[in-house]
Amino acid sequence: MGSMKRPPAHSAIQMMQKLPSSVLGFSFTCNSFFARRLFVSGFTIVVIDVSALVLLYFFRDRKYRMWRNDNDFQCDRWVSFAAFSYWCGAAVFFLTLPATGIRMFELFTRKKPSDLSDKKFKVTRTWYLQFCEVLAVFLVVYMVCLTLGCIGYLINNQFRCYRVLDIAYACAAIVVFCSQFAFISHFTQFREHIKMQLGAFRESNQTGDIRAHWGTKRAKTSVQHIRKQLYKAVEHGNLDDVQALLDEAALLLGNAFAQHMYPSAKLVLGYFAVSEKNPVHVAASMGNIPALRLLFAAGFDVNALDKVSRVRISTSDLFWFFIRYVVEQPVSSVDQHKHKRLTLLTPLHCAVATSQIDTVRFLVDEMHAAVDTLAVSPSAADRIPPLFYAEHPNIVEILLSAGANLLMVPGSGWVY
Repeated sequence: MGSMKRPPAHSAIQMMQKLPSSVLGFSFTCNSFFARRLFVSGFTIVVIDVSALVLLYFFRDRKYRMWRNDNDFQCDRWVSFAAFSYWCGAAVFFLTLPATGIRMFELFTRKKPSDLSDKKFKVTRTWYLQFCEVLAVFLVVYMVCLTLGCIGYLINNQFRCYRVLDIAYACAAIVVFCSQFAFISHFTQFREHIKMQLGAFRESNQTGDIRAHWGTKRAKTSVQHIRKQLYKAVEHGNLDDVQALLDEAALLLGNAFAQHMYPSAKLVLGYFAVSEKNPVHVAASMGNIPALRLLFAAGFDVNALDKVSRVRISTSDLFWFFIRYVVEQPVSSVDQHKHKRLTLLTPLHCAVATSQIDTVRFLVDEMHAAVDTLAVSPSAADRIPPLFYAEHPNIVEILLSAGANLLMVPGSGWVY
């Protein structure tokens, strides 16, 4: 019997192995429109800001006669505002570095699994990305505060600066200041471009959030390990791993392990809930019927409730909370059910919401899922059956044929 051959390395691994380890080179910037635009706009702003600050501190503030202010208080104030604007170049410099091709400033990396088979990779957020996200937020807040300060000064003081050089200096600062909003847009689009190239279309497809780093430092029991790995295996569609983990759980906890490990989630005090990380909901959302068959064969409840959208602690949440006022967040980056973070759903809710027609038919016809189970939520308007999530006519037909109540009226939306 011939020896078994090792499976070929994933094409992504082969590509990553060919990349330079330190610097990608000038071809990286030339090959990417988003990288080139970020580099050009950032480099231009940094050069102008540095030149303006050198001009200020070496020619104006020192006692050179070529540019002095003759005790004009108004001009001093406007030049000071301009200097505050030019100091934004320090933040722009750090935000430009990812476009240089220097790999230590990469925003994302792909973390290969230990088994080089056809398993998916996890996109990892680097620490430099998290630094850039926080820095971008501080830059936006700083720019807003500076703008409000200038507006307030204009309202309370009459403009009385008549020196041409000071006026030109301040006007140039205004132009550069406004261009920094475009630069933030360029950085955000570059970030999204790199993220989507690596296959992480939604923010939840990335690892590296703060909670994940905390979690790795705590020892995990066998049950916690199985729960986490089973969730990941279903999420990645690795059926062999799913079956192996189900067998391990049955051996460790007994054949009824699913009932004990994955009970229906409940609201605490009518408002809070902790996700059970039920893999059935993930499989239903992704339309993975083979995984659902394995899970139901292991005793998972087809009508179990769980919180699908879990609260993530990450700098990306802080980043988008502020940057969304400057750049519109792409639809693909918005996590599904983001507005349902307090709502408990059944697997049928998940399959209907993601328009998985075959999965809905499987859950209803073969697994006899309850079609009128209401979602559990502190908001009365969100306590609705799966039918209210339907966007495809075939799914509506399946649910109505199974006896779904189309006359049900949800609450008016108050929270109590």
